[in-house]
Amino acid sequence: MKLKIPVAQYGTKHGHAEGVLSVMLENDDVEVKGVFESDKERVKLLKERNIYPWNQVKFFDRKEEILSDSTILAVASEGLNIESLPQTHEILLSGKHVFYDKPAGEDLHLFKLSIEIAKRQNLLLQMGYMFRNHDGFKKIASIVFNGEIGRIFQIRANMSTNLTPEDEQPISRHTGGILYDLAGHMIDQIVYLLGRPNTTKSFLRQDISQQKQFSDNTLCVLEFEHAIATVDINSRTINHIKS
Repeated sequence: MKLKIPVAQYGTKHGHAEGVLSVMLENDDVEVKGVFESDKERVKLLKERNIYPWNQVKFFDRKEEILSDSTILAVASEGLNIESLPQTHEILLSGKHVFYDKPAGEDLHLFKLSIEIAKRQNLLLQMGYMFRNHDGFKKIASIVFNGEIGRIFQIRANMSTNLTPEDEQPISRHTGGILYDLAGHMIDQIVYLLGRPNTTKSFLRQDISQQKQFSDNTLCVLEFEHAIATVDINSRTINHIKS
C-alpha cells in the first residue's frame, strides 16, 4: 500500500486557500488530515455552502489539533495576509514543514526568526511564488543568464487585478495596499535577474476605490547599479468583457 504524506491547512481566507487545498486533495501522494480556521462564522459559512473542496475535509475545532499532532508532517499556511506570518511561525515552532503563501509579512524580525527556526530544525519553508516554475518566466531567465540579449538595463512589470469591494477590505489593513498584496511575484523575478536593488521607492495612491485608506493605484521603483525596474499595480484593471 502506498504511503501518503499527512498534511493539514491552517487558515482559509487567503486568495489561494481554496486552490491550495484542491491541489493537496487531488495529489495522490498527499493525505489531507483537516483544516483549521479560527473564525467560526467562516467555518459555518463554508460548511453551509457545501461545495468542493471545503466539503471534502474535516474542520478542526482547535489549532492544537494540527500543531500538536506529530503525525502531520507539513502544513499549508493560508490565512489572510495579516495572519499568515504569525501562523507560519507557530507551525514552524511545532516542527512541521510549511507551504507559505505570499506576501511574507510586515514584521521583518518575526520573519527572520521563522527562517532561523526552519534552518535549525531542518524544515522546508516554501513561499508560494507562482512564476518561479512558469514556462515563460523560466525562458526569460534562460535568455538573460545565457547572455543572449546583453546586459539588462530596464525592466517594466505590471500585475494589476480587478478586486471586488469585499476583497479590498482586508488588503486595506496594509499600508502598501494592492502593491503589498501582489508586487512580491514581480519583485521576486526582478531580484532573481538583477540581484538586490540599491534603493527602492514606492508611490501609494488611492484613486479608484471607496474603501477607506486603501492604496489602490501604486508604483514601486527599484534602482540597481546599472539598471532600473518599475512595478505598477492597481486594483481595478478590467480583465474581461461582459457580453
